[in-house]
Amino acid sequence: MPRLRARNPQIRCLVLAGEAASRLPRGNAEGLVFLEAGADPVAALEKVRVTVAPLRYGSGLKGRVLQSLAAGIPCVCSPVAAEGLPLPPALEACIGSTPPRLAELMLRLHEDEAENAACAAAGLSFIAGHFDSKSIDGALARLLHLSGAEALAAEA
Repeated sequence: MPRLRARNPQIRCLVLAGEAASRLPRGNAEGLVFLEAGADPVAALEKVRVTVAPLRYGSGLKGRVLQSLAAGIPCVCSPVAAEGLPLPPALEACIGSTPPRLAELMLRLHEDEAENAACAAAGLSFIAGHFDSKSIDGALARLLHLSGAEALAAEA
């Protein structure tokens, strides 16, 4: 946050971290707005131009990243946050490995209307192409078919 505010002191960052937010240090919280545990993430997305997922560890798909993209909000991600997502080039460009790079990407997407709009459109297209009901139904059907085949093989 200090890197962002050094370049644009008007930037505010909404922190939506659920129960973890209560454990975050708040000593130097200028520009940070901590949302209460249980705050509606959809309502929070209506107030922002960009989200950030600076995860250092984790596995599987990151629901908050997908939620942001589905809302048409570009998401700046660490490599861990983007892990497992077949992102198109426009969204791969939103991945940063270091705090300075994450800050640079956040600032650029916050201030560059055209780039923000392009990443928002890429995110919506990505979600529509990979997480629509038809794609999910197909994945479930493949999973169930595979499970059924494994069960038949086990019975034999």
